[in-house]
Amino acid sequence: MFVESVLLVCSVSFYYFIIHIIFIVNCCHCTEKPKPTVTIEPARHVFSGETVTLRCDIYDGVTSWQYYWHKEGLNRVFSDQQEHTFSSVTESDAGEYSCEGSDTERSHWSQMSDKVTLTVSGEFDHLFIFTQTHRTLCGAQISKHQTIIQLRLLHIVHSNCRVTV
Repeated sequence: MFVESVLLVCSVSFYYFIIHIIFIVNCCHCTEKPKPTVTIEPARHVFSGETVTLRCDIYDGVTSWQYYWHKEGLNRVFSDQQEHTFSSVTESDAGEYSCEGSDTERSHWSQMSDKVTLTVSGEFDHLFIFTQTHRTLCGAQISKHQTIIQLRLLHIVHSNCRVTV
């Protein structure tokens, strides 16, 4: 009888030990929400007409995330994809963006990402309508074959200058 009682106590203790471990694992999984990372390609400061892609990455064990994109000032989710592309960005697309995600059953949520700011400038729109071979940007000659990246670098270097024709 004594041995059976000890075995019963040990079995119950082991059972509660396992339940406690499962609780700790599940509890930790619930409280440690992953924080998404937002990237903007090609850059956070772009010019009107460019193609811009926002991407939300959530690094966690969940393989099938549903995404929820937020823009400062909007009271609704504007996209539910991991990537959102503006095919021809405008100045009205400028603003602060963030994302969050959940698993497909909505039982596991991420944190909200940090906000990232997309700045859209219309300063260089007219550089792509050429009536001559060259234009001038702050004393630097620009050909119609230069890329938007080269123009962006010129803008950064000469940020206090205005565009002249």
